[in-house]
Amino acid sequence: MTDLPAWRRSPCARLLVVLPTWLGDTVMSTVVLDAARRALPGTRIIVAGAPALADVLHGHPAVDRFLPAGFKGCLGPIRAARVYRTAHAEGAILLPGSMRSALAVALARIPRRAGVARDGRRMLLTDVIRWRPATRPAPTIELYRAIAASLFGPETVPMRPSLMITDQEDASAASFLAGAGGRPLALLIPGASRPAKRWPAERFAQVADALGRDGWSVALAGAPSERAVLRAVSDHARRAVLDLGAPAGTAGGRSEDRARFDLGVLKAVIRRATVVVTNDTGPRHIALALGTPTVALFGPTDPRWTTIDGAREYILRAEPFLPGDHVADDHPAGCRMDRIEVADVLWAVRRVTDG
Repeated sequence: MTDLPAWRRSPCARLLVVLPTWLGDTVMSTVVLDAARRALPGTRIIVAGAPALADVLHGHPAVDRFLPAGFKGCLGPIRAARVYRTAHAEGAILLPGSMRSALAVALARIPRRAGVARDGRRMLLTDVIRWRPATRPAPTIELYRAIAASLFGPETVPMRPSLMITDQEDASAASFLAGAGGRPLALLIPGASRPAKRWPAERFAQVADALGRDGWSVALAGAPSERAVLRAVSDHARRAVLDLGAPAGTAGGRSEDRARFDLGVLKAVIRRATVVVTNDTGPRHIALALGTPTVALFGPTDPRWTTIDGAREYILRAEPFLPGDHVADDHPAGCRMDRIEVADVLWAVRRVTDG
């Protein structure tokens, strides 16, 4: 027992885990949740994060309760602290590296507070996790694995993230995909957090047409804020595509509004897909966690930030010959998304689905 990390020697009855802000980071951070559940089987694990993240973690066996909370805005840490207090937690793990997240947990008067000492917040932490900032791009999942190993021991930490699909989510996905006709399904994710990360809509449409000619069903998915992007792909496509986010009764959409197309349903759709073709965006990480073959398109963001070893993924870079000591994020002109060719994407689809 003396060789065990302190958080295993004296476990909390209730543990609060503060999630990262972004969807993709939250998916990767499930390695911490899985490690906590393995190390602390009797602990009640409460996670806190942006309300939209609840759907992606729904059904996860390491999550006993989800608290919708954020710490943005002038009064964000104070509002978050009020929510965190309802967890009655004895310990908290901070996955974001910001001062604001640490301030919120400190204001909630949670006695044990673990996190990486960044952003001048060391004095707000009771357990400082050592992590040397990378001088070049390094996988974010390694940060989360280091946090979990420090608190619970390296033997508890999985290599890959995990997500779960509930029966209800799977049934909803089946309803949305009723028009797919039982053929191999290619799910296209043409959105991204900013335009520079988006492959042109007309090229996604060309991929949809080529796969359709080869006997595939093709579906589109994205966030509600990406409706214009999805419509652009549908408008450019010459063959029918199934727009999963389209309002009921519209062209390319589903015939009935059987369920809300949320992140929980998206998880189940991704698991049912034969391949996912996606920009560098949150659903890519869902696909990697679920083991769905994935073709990921990268322009002015460096894939080394988010690489996951062992994932069924083929990465296409806009500039594949960028020197290793250069970071794609610093070369937006040379790493434009439109440098990726349709033929290369179709080749990658065949490559990633053949095995």
